[in-house]
Amino acid sequence: MKTKVELLKSSIAAIFRRKGKKYITDEEFIFAASMELRWFPPARAAAFLKNAKRYGLVVASKEGLMPSFDPDGSDIVQIIEAPLEVAEEAQNPVAEIVDIIGSKTREPKSEIMARINKLKRELNIETQAASILVAAQNGIDVSGLAAAALEELMGSYNG
Repeated sequence: MKTKVELLKSSIAAIFRRKGKKYITDEEFIFAASMELRWFPPARAAAFLKNAKRYGLVVASKEGLMPSFDPDGSDIVQIIEAPLEVAEEAQNPVAEIVDIIGSKTREPKSEIMARINKLKRELNIETQAASILVAAQNGIDVSGLAAAALEELMGSYNG
């Protein structure tokens, strides 16, 4: 089964290949996912773009959005239709961070969680913070998910 990161990469790559440009605007991305490819309604296409940004798979520059990976790379699976999960709002930032670490390091999720739990115990910190630190130890930027992890953490204290 493909991870969410792999599904996102394939879907993002399809949009950039279709557009035939290195840079596109947010609006072009959403329009391609909704009207051109007819994958999602515009609101879901916007959620898809938000996920792509959260995972660091598209980056903004003064020229526009561009993928943070080679959309023509041999590791990118060609798709005709994007799966619905790429446009779903994230529920668990820690699980997403573990997915990202796993996709970049090829390490099993169980080993990643063991490292997170070890760091959590050693530093006496919350799981969300430990997951961000493990990502950083691997040179992986999860800053897009850090805010969601903080929101989740604050909700557990306020709720």
